Amino acid sequence: MSQQRQKYTPEYRREAANLLIESQRPIAYVAKEFGVAPGLLGRWVKNERQRLRILGWAKRGCSSC
Repeated sequence: MSQQRQKYTPEYRREAANLLIESQRPIAYVAKEFGVAPGLLGRWVKNERQRLRILGWAKRGCSSC
C-alpha cells in the first residue's frame, strides 16, 4: 500500500517560510511546529527568499530588464 504525498498550499508554504525568516528560530523548531521535514521547509525558505527578491526588483523597477 502506498502513501499519498501531503499537499501544501502556496499560502501555507509562504507563511511557514516567512515565520522562519522573520523569527530567526532554528529550522528544526519551526519545521516541527508546522509538521514538515526540515529539508522541505528549507526549500520553501529558499523559494520565498527568491520570490521576495524578485518582488523587490519589480517594485523598484529594473532598468536592465
